[in-house]
Amino acid sequence: MSQAWTVDRISGIAEHQTGLTLAFTESHGQVQQITPRHVPKGMDSLKMVRLIREGMEAIESGLGNAASRSSRPVGDVSSATKPVVVKRKRRFAPKVE
Repeated sequence: MSQAWTVDRISGIAEHQTGLTLAFTESHGQVQQITPRHVPKGMDSLKMVRLIREGMEAIESGLGNAASRSSRPVGDVSSATKPVVVKRKRRFAPKVE
C-alpha cells in the first residue's frame, strides 16, 4: 500500500491518494464508525470496498500509535490486526456512479 493513506486523528479524516475520504469516530482508541465521503466519480464499487478496507486498517494502525496525533502518511499495515466491523443502520447510501 506504500504511503497511499494520510490519517488525521484529530479531525477524524483519512484520505487516499485517489481522493477517497473516510470520516471516522473513535472511542478509547477503538474505531466506532467509518463513513465514506468524497468518492471519486467513476470509481468501481469493488475498488471502493477494497480501499475502504485498507482505510480501516490504516486508521486502526494510526490509532495504535501515540505519534499519530497529527496528519501523517501511514505505511504498510499488513501486520495490523483484523478490523472489527460494526453493523449500523444506514440513513443513506453513498452515491456511487
